[in-house]
Amino acid sequence: MFSMNRLFLFLLLSASYAFTQDEPAAETTVSTSCSLFVKTTVRPVPMEDRFGQVRVDATLCDKDGVPISDQEIRLSSSTGTFACLPPDTVLAEGDSLNGPCYSTRGNGTITMFLINVPFNRPGRVVAACSYRNFNLKSTSAYIITRKTIKKK
Repeated sequence: MFSMNRLFLFLLLSASYAFTQDEPAAETTVSTSCSLFVKTTVRPVPMEDRFGQVRVDATLCDKDGVPISDQEIRLSSSTGTFACLPPDTVLAEGDSLNGPCYSTRGNGTITMFLINVPFNRPGRVVAACSYRNFNLKSTSAYIITRKTIKKK
């Protein structure tokens, strides 16, 4: 049942003893005016980490697929905590985030990171926003499975 891409992803991530079973945006709101999509991608973590990480990308676009910028997208999750940057990011002195990380940029997308995600427990991200009297919502599921391989 796995496509070649999923099989490759499985093999790649299983080498670091973790893999994911992402499902595409299970619920996506598409109106006559705009659409909201959310995608989750598991980030590899070192073996000694006690929790996993998930990258969350949410995109807002109009009916023609043109990105909508400067709109707030609210995120919630059944597990973990949201952060604007992954924990391993180091900002150089004088660098800063360009605006709030929950507002869409010119490409209509926000990117946030779900950290402290427990292993072997299904989770779901919900993205929601209001635009021109439309209430939009999109969801995506994830699970980070940690396997232990016994060495002989």
